[in-house]
Amino acid sequence: MKGITVGRPMGSKNKPKDDNGEGVSFHKTELRNTVSGDELLNYIKRIEDCNAAQKEVSADRSQVYKELKQAGYNRDTVRALVARRKLTIEEREAADALYAEYSSALGEFRNTPLGQAMAPAHDDWHREKPGT
Repeated sequence: MKGITVGRPMGSKNKPKDDNGEGVSFHKTELRNTVSGDELLNYIKRIEDCNAAQKEVSADRSQVYKELKQAGYNRDTVRALVARRKLTIEEREAADALYAEYSSALGEFRNTPLGQAMAPAHDDWHREKPGT
């Protein structure tokens, strides 16, 4: 396949300037990027191959989540665990601190580490004792 001229007007960052330093209208610019049709077709085929592989991986992942659900696990919880495992320790700690801060602001003190530490004492204090 012989080389063909394809392209688009030059982008705003590299737009040619006129004598006054202002960008020239797109109508006055030439098209850029001369590529061979074979080269372009090669890129397109590679992208299509990547898309097909991605679709296959997605189907495999869906199958694993189905098996997980059938085994009695909660899919959303496992998804959250997978997402957390991608994070660094520092990112996890920052996310946990932010979650605790937001929970506290919403009045969900029991969901914070301090609230969880105080829960047994709080429950004992409020529990009625038999015979009293």
